[in-house]
Amino acid sequence: MARLALDLMLYTGLRRSDAVVAGRQHIKDGVLTIRNAKNKAIVSVTIYAALQRTIDATPGTGLAFLATEHGRAFASAASFGNWFRKRCQEAGVPDECRAHGLRKAGATIAAEGGATTRQLMAMYGWRSAATADLYTKAVDRQTLAASAGEHIENRMGPHLIPEGAAPADINNEFRDLKK
Repeated sequence: MARLALDLMLYTGLRRSDAVVAGRQHIKDGVLTIRNAKNKAIVSVTIYAALQRTIDATPGTGLAFLATEHGRAFASAASFGNWFRKRCQEAGVPDECRAHGLRKAGATIAAEGGATTRQLMAMYGWRSAATADLYTKAVDRQTLAASAGEHIENRMGPHLIPEGAAPADINNEFRDLKK
């Protein structure tokens, strides 16, 4: 159950309040669709193989995927959060691997993989691009900087100034660039 909680949080980006009510009834044709509790946005997330394997390996517990040791749905998002924190401590995972930390990690991984602001908004149920921009801004800067460096490399070749070049050769090299 702890592994299902971890995978569900990481691969879907659901908030705790949504993860505790998500179940098999929300999946159709490999897509989990749920109206999130915070802002009522409809979120549709593809269930990829890693998460599907974990779902298949976890015994059914009623309508919700996640259940207490007694097989009942969690009474609240907070009770699930407390349960999940204890499982994380037992496993010795870092504090960042708590429920909200996994949501942030998933968004960061998606952004680093090339997800756009709009894609993150759709997956995480964010209504404002500002939240998604937090995750894509740093990644965009890294990508753009690398791309800028590639332009220099493509224009100049591997060595801007050849080893042992005389000052006159260097002046000629830069004069040619201005043309």
